[in-house]
Amino acid sequence: MSKYSNFVRCVSPKLLELTDNQIIRWYRPGRGFYNQTMLKAIANLTAEDDYDLQLVLASMIPFDTFDSISHPWLTAMYAKQMIFPGAILVFHANSIRVANNTAVALKTILEDLRQKNYRVVTLSELFD
Repeated sequence: MSKYSNFVRCVSPKLLELTDNQIIRWYRPGRGFYNQTMLKAIANLTAEDDYDLQLVLASMIPFDTFDSISHPWLTAMYAKQMIFPGAILVFHANSIRVANNTAVALKTILEDLRQKNYRVVTLSELFD
């Protein structure tokens, strides 16, 4: 069993507690980086432990965590260029500053989505 498999097994009970025991289906690797070891570990967990993890990546590279270019206007403008039917957008809130920027940008992004008659849905709604 890989170190990664052990890590997922260890954090799973805490994640379930934080999500009110909702089964976790979607896994997005940090920074969107993944390798064959991760893919194999996810596949093994799915088969061995009744997990239903699916790797999911964003349709864009979220730049909202880079200090030099993290600005609500830039985040909104960039996201608007990445929107298409089925797009998966990722935004962050890993600090108060980034969370505030994301909140401001989302007002603009969500308004743009409404004007284009798009709906915001969960990954489960998108793929099921």
